[in-house]
Amino acid sequence: MKAHPPFLFWLTLLLLVEPLDSRADLSKGLQAASEQRWEEAYKEFKGPAATGNSNAQVNLGNLYLKGLGVAQSDARAFDWFEKAALQGNPLGESKLAILYFYGLGVPSDHRKAAEWFLKAADQGDAGAARILADLYSNGDGVEKRPDEAYLWASVAADLGHPGGEALRSELASALSPADLNAALTRLNRWREQQDRRLEAAAPQVQAGSKEHLEQALKSTLKPHSQPPIKASPQAKTKTHPGKKPQTKAEATTKKKTKKR
Repeated sequence: MKAHPPFLFWLTLLLLVEPLDSRADLSKGLQAASEQRWEEAYKEFKGPAATGNSNAQVNLGNLYLKGLGVAQSDARAFDWFEKAALQGNPLGESKLAILYFYGLGVPSDHRKAAEWFLKAADQGDAGAARILADLYSNGDGVEKRPDEAYLWASVAADLGHPGGEALRSELASALSPADLNAALTRLNRWREQQDRRLEAAAPQVQAGSKEHLEQALKSTLKPHSQPPIKASPQAKTKTHPGKKPQTKAEATTKKKTKKR
């Protein structure tokens, strides 16, 4: 089997549970995959993938990439990830970006990799956002832009990526107040866009299924948090409530306690 360069969690197998009506189309394949019956999983995913199911296409790409239930083939993995990506599937986009980055099944092209990472990150893929932050920070496949790096590190942090918060704080210290405020303003616009996406998609699922929908859309996994930076009012950033002010009676009681 061909050895691949390591890339953290990106080349691990990730099989999706679809949130909408087509979820039933993949249930048997997902069950087979959970039991490591890979050949059966491949057969179950192949039909829906051939008829345009983008999540099934991502799953087939994963099987070909890992050589599970089918002969390993970077080229076939690329084909299936590309089909999913062209339909706007964020995991398909991020997987395609990885293959472009490392030249797996296609000549290496960091510029194209960055373009697909951007598409995935903009839809709420935490891993793609974190990688995009690194690319902008180092000028790899894109123009070196500390402000863009900060923006996407912030998106990754919002989405719960474990490396997003530390990188966001590190990058903030190198930005001018103007660049920081501009990045924060764009961050809030991205947050609002994500909220609108979820609101628009929520009516399409039955009650109790929203958790699957949010997972598939890579929605925010924790409340929006701001970096420990004071920005000017023009940024209009969201803030957390502060401590409740002491009443006059509470302050008097506290003084008497100290005297005792």
